[in-house]
Order: sequence, then C-alpha cells, then structure tokens
Amino acid sequence: MGIIGNLSKEQLSSFNSNGFLVIESFYTLEEILEIRSRMVELLDGFDASSSASIFSTKNQQKLTDDYFFESAEKVSFFFEEKAFGDDGTLRQPKELSINKVGHALHEIDPIFKRFSSSEKISSIFCSLGYKRPVVIQSMYIFKQPGIGGEVVPHQDNSFLYTEPPSCTGLWLALEDATIINGCLWAIPGSHKNGLVRRFIRDDNGVHFDHCSPFYDQKEFVPLEVKEGTLIVIHGDLIHQSFENKSTTSRHALSLHVVDTDGHKWAKNNWCCELMIKGSEGKQLQNLSTFLDSNILIKTGHPVSSNFSTLSLKTGSKIEPPVHFIKEMVDRSEITGMDRAARIEN
Repeated sequence: MGIIGNLSKEQLSSFNSNGFLVIESFYTLEEILEIRSRMVELLDGFDASSSASIFSTKNQQKLTDDYFFESAEKVSFFFEEKAFGDDGTLRQPKELSINKVGHALHEIDPIFKRFSSSEKISSIFCSLGYKRPVVIQSMYIFKQPGIGGEVVPHQDNSFLYTEPPSCTGLWLALEDATIINGCLWAIPGSHKNGLVRRFIRDDNGVHFDHCSPFYDQKEFVPLEVKEGTLIVIHGDLIHQSFENKSTTSRHALSLHVVDTDGHKWAKNNWCCELMIKGSEGKQLQNLSTFLDSNILIKTGHPVSSNFSTLSLKTGSKIEPPVHFIKEMVDRSEITGMDRAARIEN
C-alpha cells in the first residue's frame, strides 16, 4: 500500500461510501506505549483536589463551565460523572476516575504534538483533498472500567463547524476496543444525509439549535478494533459509544481537524473563533502565501502538504531559508494557535 496514511483508491471509496475508514496498525505497539506512558506521567502530576470538572455528553449544556472553555489552550483533566460519591470525594484513585484529558495536548505536550502532526497524519488529509489541515483539538479518552460514560449519537460537525463543513475526526485505539468495553458504533453512510444540528453559543449560553432526532439502534454497527488502529471519521457521520461496564479500560486518542483554506469558522460556534494571528493580531496573509508555495523542505514534501497550524511568536519574521523551516517547527519557534470546540468519543 506504500506509506501508511497515503490512502488508496479503495480506501477513499470505502470512506466516501461509509463515512468512516478503519486503518489497522497505524501506529506500532511501541509508539502506543510511548503515548500511554506519557499520559501516566501527566496524571501523576495532576492534583485531583484542584479540579472537580465533570464531562458528560448526556448533560453537556449544564456541565460546560469556565474550566471547560479554558481547556482550549491547556492540558485539562475531566472526571467521569460516576467518579464521585455522595460526599463529593472520589470513589477510587484519580487514574481510574478521569474521563478525558484535553484539549491542547497537540500544542503543549511534545510527545502528543509529535504524534498529532506526524507525516502519517498529514498524508491522510492530503489524500482527502485538504489544502491546509489544522488540528483544532486533541483528547486522551480513558473510558474507565465500570464507570466509563456513554457518548450519545452525534456528528462532529455539530461542534466544529466551518462554512462549508470540513471537520474530520481521527480516533486512535490505545487499547483493544470491543463491544464489551465501549467501542465506537456508527451508522454507515449516515454522513450523506448532512448535518442534523449544531451546538452553538449565543446570549442564552451554549445549546443545540435543534432537538436530537431519534436514531434506530439497529442501524448502528460496532467498530471493534485492535490497539494501534486508526479510525477516520467524516464530520457528518452519526456515531456513539456506550457505557463501559466491563473490568477493562478502553483508552483512545482523539483528534479533530478542519481545513482553513476556503473554509470559514462559524462565528456562533461555542468556542473561540479560529484564527491565525501574528504579533499584532493581524492575519498573516504573507504566511499563507509562503506556505502555499511548492518549495520542498528536507522531507521531500511540499510545505503545503504539512499541517499549517502555524503562527509566528511575537517578534519573529517570515524570512527563514527554506531548509530551516522543518528545524524551526521541531524547535517550536513556530507554534500552533488554532483551537476550537470540544467533543469526545
């Protein structure tokens, strides 16, 4: 098949038909272990007494608080609804109580940044026709044994809307995902029916603009996968996951990506406006032109084929020789500043 991430005609046909694509062995077991080990380190450093923010898709409007909004620019920790007892204390250790960690892992943490912007990932979006794909959120999802919460049927474009729509989700299995421990379920072909509703922010706070439609559970199919498998999810695909009532967890890394070339971030999205800013808050038109050129960097790929979640730090200039671009990204002299709404699977 060639380089992993370069989708074949058969894979593209399957994705366009079903609205999702399963890519086995996308990352090696060694790479998966590196991701999981890094999360163990982050959890070790998290003071559980500093936050009691709960995440739930069943009660999302009520539980969306300032801590959640601010997580757009941070690495924040969210608990399962059933993690606390009646007295407000955790029923079990914090590492077995966290629902997810997000939403700027891909920007802040070097390990997650490397995996979120790998050549494998960027190749997928080149195959899908994206001109300037941007990772706008990242989440490490635990699906804890016994208390891992249900994720109701939804479409990612509801929360991450551009005009025209461009959101695509990536769901990387960090453990085997089965029917027993809460794997993803999807309605094949449901993306062809378009977006059903949006989650917006206005003077009345955050809310859906329409009631949830009824979904026949018989139409859903389980997506049971082995660790290391990547599931590519169309933004309009109806998908869900059930509670994890088993004794095993179901860890996953979730990324969401939009195209910033020819797609406008909707102003009534429930999170901040998606922008690429320079030192004076002005959009870097010259950076866009620079990235659009077909100059080759050291990897041998056009600059425009890589993720362009790029903005220069204050005082920087867009004048580096081309052969320094890759090194600048690696040294984080060019950093991501694009972020948007949050949803998990």
